Amino acid sequence: MMNNKHITIRQGTRLGVALALALTALLALSMVVLAAGPAYDDAADAAYNSGWADGSNGGTGFGAWALTASSNDAGHYVGSSTDNNSGGDANGDGDIDTNDKAWAMFAYNGALAEAERAFTTTMATGDRFHLLMDSGDVIITGSVGFKLQNTSDREVFAFYLNGSDSTYTIKDASGTFSTAIQATDEGLDITFIVTDTTTRHYQMIVATLEDGTAYVYTGQLISAIGGGNVASIYMFNDTSGDTDTTNYVVFFNALELVPCDGPQDFVVTNAAQGGRGTLLNAVLSANACAGGTITFDVGTLGSIAVLSAGMELPIARDLTIIGPGLDPNFWADQFTLSGEDAYRVFSVGDGVTATISGLAINDGYAPRGGGLFNAGNLTLDDVMVKDNATHDGVDGPSPTAGGHGGGIYNTGRLTMLGGTIRNNRAGYGGVSSSAGSSAAGGRAGGLYNAGGRVTLTGVSIRDNMAGDGGSSDVSFSSVGGAGGSGGAIYSTGPLTLDDCQVAFNDAGYGGRGGRGAHGSGGAGKAGGAGGHGGAIYSYSTLTITHSSFSSNDAGRGG
Repeated sequence: MMNNKHITIRQGTRLGVALALALTALLALSMVVLAAGPAYDDAADAAYNSGWADGSNGGTGFGAWALTASSNDAGHYVGSSTDNNSGGDANGDGDIDTNDKAWAMFAYNGALAEAERAFTTTMATGDRFHLLMDSGDVIITGSVGFKLQNTSDREVFAFYLNGSDSTYTIKDASGTFSTAIQATDEGLDITFIVTDTTTRHYQMIVATLEDGTAYVYTGQLISAIGGGNVASIYMFNDTSGDTDTTNYVVFFNALELVPCDGPQDFVVTNAAQGGRGTLLNAVLSANACAGGTITFDVGTLGSIAVLSAGMELPIARDLTIIGPGLDPNFWADQFTLSGEDAYRVFSVGDGVTATISGLAINDGYAPRGGGLFNAGNLTLDDVMVKDNATHDGVDGPSPTAGGHGGGIYNTGRLTMLGGTIRNNRAGYGGVSSSAGSSAAGGRAGGLYNAGGRVTLTGVSIRDNMAGDGGSSDVSFSSVGGAGGSGGAIYSTGPLTLDDCQVAFNDAGYGGRGGRGAHGSGGAGKAGGAGGHGGAIYSYSTLTITHSSFSSNDAGRGG
């Protein structure tokens, strides 16, 4: 379970020194300057020892708080967010507290509590803003949440919970829409990223602290008088309760504004799908900014860990991802990034240069390239690509072929140094429900090179399977589908193998032919042809040096 104590992506002592120098300069020159590095504040700061009041200004890099209450039935204080859920913290993670403290806002009997805080500068492309929010209970006529505002204090974005709804709401340039995020009193970790100030586009990652589930939303900021750039946050409690000031409270905490000042270093410390310190946040933040380097805190995560983002991770900027390294003595129990048999693990965009090292890419599932899709310039160094699969074809009167490239699908430039491509499977062909033919199995159990350039050095490629052709239903007189070719590799572009071991890979079997329906006297139909190239099927330049091949089998006919 993730809480605010797991905040990472901070720059530590170096930026602390830079910030101190900036503040010294500000005092000496009696002028406003932009402090370098992230702005950060939480409710445990000494500035709130006497409470959360109008004009309070803890942390660094933000303006002072402006707090207002419409009557004595609304107000602000510092307390524990665990108090707002009817008697406890169900999962024991402290909700959104820092040292048992968060900023609290209550309002009842039609009252309104407001809190506003200015940023030191408007958010630029690639900047990201983090906060924690714990909404608690809200009566049917109430509403709690926050808005992002421009320099004219005009709303450009809003995220809130209406008491009449079971899910949170987003308001942006497209209008108002309900999210899939269920109301929770355990808290939310929210990351808001400006992806393009010119077009006013944003991306928001919301992770539930109850179970770490991540939700990602993209959209466009509202065009308002004063422009669309984000300059402040406005938080509100609009009558969340009636007379109860304990459970009907909204809490906020841990504000952080991180500027995009070039490629950045990210450290993954949190194994949840989303939230600060997760791989998802790191990749999407790098995409919006200028790329960078991602490493993993093995001391926190463990050297044998399984991380899942809950969705495919698209690499859109130059990026280096450095894992802790594979243990050569084990095929299992590695530091693993998993697709949970539901989605592809990584994709690398066109024109992007990326390096991934020292980890396993397992259990991906996609229409093509189950574990990985590469359209850029990708280097895999000491990486295991294992137990991935592509989709099976669709059955029916017009069946479709199985997906290609169970492990990897490449259209760009792929270099693999060491590591293994093991036990991946291309999809089975779809079954015909008519008198036509069933569909072919997918090509390339391990790696499909679709016109790109691939260089493999010191790679073990074994136990991969191209897809079997679709077998006809016995009730239909249809031809069996052809087996997929290239048990290990199917290539239509230059392919080089040096010092590789290619073993125990299988091309797909041809599907079984059907026969006429009972009593029709129909003749049986032919089975599908077996797939070619148990090891490699190449349509382009193939260079092999110092490599071994054993126990690879072409597919049998149906």
